[in-house]
Amino acid sequence: MSLHSDISSTERLLDLIRRKKDGVPASEQSVRDEPTTGISIKSYSQKALPFQKTNTVGVEIGHDYLRMVMAAKSDNKWKLPAVKKTPIPTGLSRDSNDFVQLLKRELTAFLGAKKHKIWVVALSSQVDIRHIRIPKVQKKQIEDVVYWSVKKDFPFDEKESILDFEVLGEVVDQGIAKVSVMVYIAPRQVAENLKSLFSRAGYSLAGITITPLAIQTLFRTGWITNAGESVACLHVGFSYSRIDIFARGCLMMTRDIKTGTNSMVESFVDTYNDKIRPSLPGSAEAIGMEEARKIVYSLSSESPPLSEGDKGYGLQSEEIFDMLQSVLERLVRQVERTFEYFAGNLGHEKVIKIYVSGAIDANMKLVTYIGGQLGIDAEALDPLGEQAPPYYKDGRYLSSVSERMGYAPALGLALADEALTPNLLFTYRDKEKAASITRINKNIFLVFIAAVLICAGVFFYQQHAIAQKKALIAVMERELSQFSPPVSMAAVMEAAARSSQRQTSARDIRSRYLGMAIISELCAMTSPSIQFIRLSLNLSPARAETRQNQAGNPPKKAPALRAEEIIEIEGLVTGARDVSETILAGYAMALENSPMFMQVAVQKSSVEQLKNEDALHFVIRMKVE
Repeated sequence: MSLHSDISSTERLLDLIRRKKDGVPASEQSVRDEPTTGISIKSYSQKALPFQKTNTVGVEIGHDYLRMVMAAKSDNKWKLPAVKKTPIPTGLSRDSNDFVQLLKRELTAFLGAKKHKIWVVALSSQVDIRHIRIPKVQKKQIEDVVYWSVKKDFPFDEKESILDFEVLGEVVDQGIAKVSVMVYIAPRQVAENLKSLFSRAGYSLAGITITPLAIQTLFRTGWITNAGESVACLHVGFSYSRIDIFARGCLMMTRDIKTGTNSMVESFVDTYNDKIRPSLPGSAEAIGMEEARKIVYSLSSESPPLSEGDKGYGLQSEEIFDMLQSVLERLVRQVERTFEYFAGNLGHEKVIKIYVSGAIDANMKLVTYIGGQLGIDAEALDPLGEQAPPYYKDGRYLSSVSERMGYAPALGLALADEALTPNLLFTYRDKEKAASITRINKNIFLVFIAAVLICAGVFFYQQHAIAQKKALIAVMERELSQFSPPVSMAAVMEAAARSSQRQTSARDIRSRYLGMAIISELCAMTSPSIQFIRLSLNLSPARAETRQNQAGNPPKKAPALRAEEIIEIEGLVTGARDVSETILAGYAMALENSPMFMQVAVQKSSVEQLKNEDALHFVIRMKVE
């Protein structure tokens, strides 16, 4: 892990120029009565470009300090552009306007004009975390099963509480495969209060979580590596301590222990007044809580040592530590029983390492004592300790272990992400909605891609067809160029006009001589035994119009479509009856074979008396070819 530390001389010069432009002296580093510390690993422009990535800022509103950490990910590596700690004046209410102004001022100075995602930590004591095991069901049924399991065992009011859960994986419980689920329930008012606080300061929140889940993010992002083993974090607070156990980057168990630094101070007061004070001169007064607290905190190498005149001055650190033995033993026994329950009753792997943090977290003797009593490795929870030395804005090193350890929750928030960190503002229902929207968008995108591919296919097909047409045109143009004389549009039009004139002339000749040709053809084909009674020729309107034109009478209207030319022959066949029918059939066949006639049909055929002789009376109907 690299904190990407060194600030170049150019970046320092730019930072100095910016402060001068803003009217802030380069040496000004104070807020109220205590110095405000901060580090700037990389110089950033005050104006955010629209294509720049949004950084995440973790904010922890502690008992005495406001801590902020900014994190950005580039090339799959985390960077910390800035870290800052601001003291909170004693007695300043978190709901007061003065605190809102303090928060607004510090956020504005820390964030600048850029937009960031802001995560804030809520008090762990306000959120109830539980681990349950549910039967294996389909994914879409997990929500209902978790809801009713929690509702049954831990009744809560949905209007007043926020329920969220995270599926940790499959486990085997008494030979039955089940699903392990982490559930947390928080008062809705907690989230609303924090949202309102930041809204009053002019900022919106992206996420709210608690310290154990922020520490979980340090493991999940790989900032702290544990190779999948079970590790614990012990936070020693003022009134109580909290033990969190993680396995494979997941918070598997959390427990509050009613032993904290106040218990240590009380134990020291009792021991000092009972054992040390009697050995002092008679005028020695009983020691008080604040005096005892100063003595206990002097165990830390980073706390100011006792001076002459302070009560307890001259006591060796071993003596002070021995006075805390009873409380420390009680604390270690509680942690040990928690580990035994975790491994024995819940069936998890044994805890192999413990990280210690809290009010006297810089006391390595305390860390070593806890690890030795538990028989496992112990370290101070110092997520910035493995980094290259970070810098303050004035160039000093952030070398204080205690100060670095205080940034752990804020750092976890800065690395937070909805996919990794449970969020009171983005619960499982919101995640389902977001997943549904993502699926819809993905389907729309796939449909769009399919449409683009189809259009591209049609486009390339048309391009191919156009190329083929162009090739054909080129071939035809080459063939056309071989004609002599060259073919032109005028020549084609002239040839078309001549052809049309010839067709018109042919139609005129046909119209003029059609009747004569029909009679001539009939005379040539009709035998002497066939006598015509009637010959009817139905000419088309076009021919009648042609005759009018020839007579010099122009048509009164445009020519109609050409009608059928019908010929109807009525006649007699003389001779014997059987011979007459044969003659008529042969005559009809001869007409059918004529190139001038078609669709020859005998309409009537009957025997009649003609001058005391039988005659075959017939009617033949046919069309002109």
